[in-house]
Amino acid sequence: MPTDSLKTTTTGELKAAIDQLASLPSTPMPFVSVYLNAQSDQHGKDQWEPFVRKRSKELLETFTPHTPEYESLEKDIEKIQAYLQTEVDPSSNSIIIFACSAENDFFLPLQLEAPIEENQFVTDSVPHIYPLIRLDDSFSSYAVLLGNTNTARLFTVGVGGVEKEDEVESDKMKRHKKGGWSQMRFQRHVDNFRMQHIKESVEALEKMVSADGIKHIILAGDEVVIPQIKEQLPKHLAEMVVDVVSLDIRSSENEILEKTLESFRNKHDEESNETAQRLIDEFRSQGLGVVGIKETVAALNTGKVDQLVICSDYELPELGWECQSCRVIEGGQRPAKCTYCNSDDTIDTNLREQILAKARGLDANIVLVEGNEQLWNVGGIGALLRFKA
Repeated sequence: MPTDSLKTTTTGELKAAIDQLASLPSTPMPFVSVYLNAQSDQHGKDQWEPFVRKRSKELLETFTPHTPEYESLEKDIEKIQAYLQTEVDPSSNSIIIFACSAENDFFLPLQLEAPIEENQFVTDSVPHIYPLIRLDDSFSSYAVLLGNTNTARLFTVGVGGVEKEDEVESDKMKRHKKGGWSQMRFQRHVDNFRMQHIKESVEALEKMVSADGIKHIILAGDEVVIPQIKEQLPKHLAEMVVDVVSLDIRSSENEILEKTLESFRNKHDEESNETAQRLIDEFRSQGLGVVGIKETVAALNTGKVDQLVICSDYELPELGWECQSCRVIEGGQRPAKCTYCNSDDTIDTNLREQILAKARGLDANIVLVEGNEQLWNVGGIGALLRFKA
């Protein structure tokens, strides 16, 4: 059974894990990356256990027994299997583990509510972070304000599902039966009371957005309260609103997720394609844009990249090498000496993963684009630059 302290990984924790993994250098030892779909089948049983047993045996057979590489992998498999037997939270829909015993007993497990489709259990010279990047991209955080005239429910949504929830509730006004001037005064009192509630709801939203670094907001509620909320939003919050959806204040978390996630992803896809178009425009004008593997890698090596833009369905090459003296990366076969610093301290590496790691190391934004034909035709990858020289 899982320990009481277990919880699924939040968006912030996922980003921190990606940065930690991206900072690791290549290693000659097998670095293990495991991605498991933890959703139960129709009989309520886990589907990953046979896969893990089979894949563990297959990988061990590719290494010579009693070598440092074999022993490191063997320890990692034992630790992974022990973790899977005792530490899995039933609420998790995916389990992700990175391990390399030969590298200071590195072991990093993650459990997420966000699902993954494909089981993977691989060894390489670097951790495979591309699936993590895709999860982070698909489930980037956004805020939801669901309100009516006396209650507001606020949420931050991310890779951990609903990661934070708050509520603003005002005392309900008692119905007034008198008419005339008394009724008019009472109605003004009600209007002021409701407006104060809306202002407090917007203030709570602003605090949540600021605390969690949120860039997108979805408003939800009924046709009476939404216009009033929009009127009270300050400009910087109004510019973050990506959609308005109709939801009952009593909606469940699942209903809120289902209704708002589609709106967020539509906006996300729109913004990603706008970034890709800006890249193409910069490349055409010989401005701050490069396209293609070779040019993008060169820009990463010189620290110029501000945004790395990749077609999500484009298969980036994996064959590459890294110089462990000057930390440059290149595609293709490893040379006898580094073509940059002439060091012979080079190592084979996964170019795709190193491209992503380099971008994270530069604090560059990684943008995954769906179905952009123009970017696909020029190599499926490119970068918007901080500077040219």
